[in-house]
Amino acid sequence: MADVFISYARSDRKRIEPIAHRLNELGYQVWWDRGIVPGSAFLDDINRELDQARCVLVAWSKHSHASDWVAAESLRGLETDRLVQVCIEPIRLKVPFNAIHYADLTGGASDEDWQSLRQAIDTKLGSTSGTASNISHKAAAPPTIRAARLVGLISTVSILGLAVLVAIATAPLLPIPAMNDAYSRLGAAIAGLPPGSLYFGFGLVTALAGAALALTAQRVWAALRAGD
Repeated sequence: MADVFISYARSDRKRIEPIAHRLNELGYQVWWDRGIVPGSAFLDDINRELDQARCVLVAWSKHSHASDWVAAESLRGLETDRLVQVCIEPIRLKVPFNAIHYADLTGGASDEDWQSLRQAIDTKLGSTSGTASNISHKAAAPPTIRAARLVGLISTVSILGLAVLVAIATAPLLPIPAMNDAYSRLGAAIAGLPPGSLYFGFGLVTALAGAALALTAQRVWAALRAGD
């Protein structure tokens, strides 16, 4: 099992070789497809190494940016929280990769650029050193999915809270004796609560609804700007 799986466009092979060599010197076990011959087992080899690698390093260039293979491999790395990105030439990345940090290796990488790359790789490996560790990888949902889940949870709670408040407010208006009796009992229960409890509940639900709207608007705005 490799520490780092390098995803790249074949046209960039000569530029990828020194990167792979440098990573090997730093103590990482690196896999890239320079040694395999296309054939019946070609896809099996790539899929096996891609699934087993603890970090998926995508080298972005004009060629890799247009490659369906690189797009598929980078999405796999993103879905399993193993993605690390480098740019080997100036390129405008597509959504969602433009919202993720990348190491700049264009025009001769400095020690600071390499340190940034090592830190990103070590984070995926679960290690604080430059060599491979034995800590097992734990897949996590991408940040965009986690944010969507948070917005969904807040929205659900706020909608349920507002529905309860609307039901309480409109129950006396409904010509249903059972509803009126239930509202009377509910009113008695509310009257027994500490002063200000109802206002606090209404304020909390309103705040949650506002937070859900604000987060949703922020996500929409970020998506629109990323697509410009």
